[in-house]
Amino acid sequence: MLIREINIGDDEQFVKLICKVDAQSDYMLYEPGERKVTVEKQRFVDEYYMAKILSTKPKGPLE
Repeated sequence: MLIREINIGDDEQFVKLICKVDAQSDYMLYEPGERKVTVEKQRFVDEYYMAKILSTKPKGPLE
């Protein structure tokens, strides 16, 4: 299994993963089908947080 940071463009695969985990796990906050996640919503969230992360990266001679 490869574990890595999520990137822009991973939205569809991430939504599929979340739905699969919800369906297979007995210890999730949401029951299968209860989480209202869509690719469009996940893309918005990913872009928002990626912009936040990139805007707080230090810039300077050590970069």
